Amino acid sequence: MRNINWRAVVFGVLVLLVVGTPTYVYLRAATSGGISRRGDLVEVDIYAMSNFEFDQISGVTADVPKRYQQLDGKRVLLCGEMWAPHSAAGRVDSFDLVYSIGKCCLGGPPKIQHFIKSKVQKNGAVELYVGQVSVVGMLHVDVERADWRVQCVYLLDVERVEPV
Repeated sequence: MRNINWRAVVFGVLVLLVVGTPTYVYLRAATSGGISRRGDLVEVDIYAMSNFEFDQISGVTADVPKRYQQLDGKRVLLCGEMWAPHSAAGRVDSFDLVYSIGKCCLGGPPKIQHFIKSKVQKNGAVELYVGQVSVVGMLHVDVERADWRVQCVYLLDVERVEPV
């Protein structure tokens, strides 16, 4: 039996990890739509959840992909950035949660499905964080319209917000 070249084996394992891990993550997200279980929560990838074509004027809830419609009424964990342009305070009772403020809309103007309208429950307020946060709450998938156009697709009753 020939001697095993351990350096080659270690190198092969490292290459497999470097190539295999991102491939696994991508394929998992592509097949699940970014939805997975995490204990008693449903973890949802905001980018995947907002990355679909939707009529910004006359869209309806039925136009939202079924896998995301089925999240209505579920307790979810979402990771993204808080956007509260009309708040100068350190604490907020409502905000929009987006995938990334800087990377949100490289392909054009922001779309309404990129913003998750988030309201803190029990008349509470949370710290307004800069950067990535994880948010837990009850998700509602219900297109709301006003002024002849869609105002929101997703609403979140926020339980807690923590920096990542």
